Amino acid sequence: MCNLSKLEVFAGYSGYIKLPSVLFACQKLAVLKLERILVNVLPTVCLPSLKTLHFYHLMLLKDESILKILSSCPLLSDLRLEYHIMSKLHFVMPSLQKLTIVTNSGTEHSPILLDDYIQSLEISTPSLKYLIVEDFGSTFYVRVRIRSPSNFEDTSIYRRIVQLKLSMYRGVFEELLIYLLERSINLSVLKINKLTTLDCWKPPSSVPRCLLSSLQTLKWREYTGTCAEKEMVSYLLKHALCLKTAKIFAESSGLFEKQPKMDDLFSMPRGSTTCMLVFD
Repeated sequence: MCNLSKLEVFAGYSGYIKLPSVLFACQKLAVLKLERILVNVLPTVCLPSLKTLHFYHLMLLKDESILKILSSCPLLSDLRLEYHIMSKLHFVMPSLQKLTIVTNSGTEHSPILLDDYIQSLEISTPSLKYLIVEDFGSTFYVRVRIRSPSNFEDTSIYRRIVQLKLSMYRGVFEELLIYLLERSINLSVLKINKLTTLDCWKPPSSVPRCLLSSLQTLKWREYTGTCAEKEMVSYLLKHALCLKTAKIFAESSGLFEKQPKMDDLFSMPRGSTTCMLVFD
């Protein structure tokens, strides 16, 4: 077992299983994915080669167990925590580049609010590039506080964003989008996926800088053509002065239903004379 480089364990849906503690001392293990596993207090944890760690539906008897595991992975770059409740999670991981947190999956179980899932998430990850939070059990609810050195402004993190992908199932999508557009002044690519909850569109008081000077690509999937969506895409097409490509993908429907949506889109004024509009 100590020669393993990759291990994925799924215990099924009948219950949780306990793995031998020697598993958490494999020197060569680089990828570890566990689902429905019982993790007790571990006597020894040493995973010097581990780079990918995914936890799904874990049962931890004590929060110290996962903290002990995390602190023993000096090379960890990809961490995923899915469908597990813990009260607090504080850790330091200089090598971590991607952190994914997923709450309730919308099953028969009661919804789990993100605030109950992890009441306090405090991480020190100077190499972090991707933070993904998926909260299916409630309306969109995320609070992120970024602590930076004194010579690094909090707002500068938005200036680094050149590609933005938003998938919203419910919640305050328009407020979030405007908030990010106003701060991501160098945004070049905007992708909107599965937008199903836009009830209204209220444009910002002033046009975001990225629309005037940097946005070049717009991709919108599952476009339904509601009044609010038409107002929003019309605003983006009108004010994106540097836009080169706008690709709008309609939700699955027949050609008869797609034609009016296509006619509406192609009749919208475009701020960029070089913008190529594609509707599929």
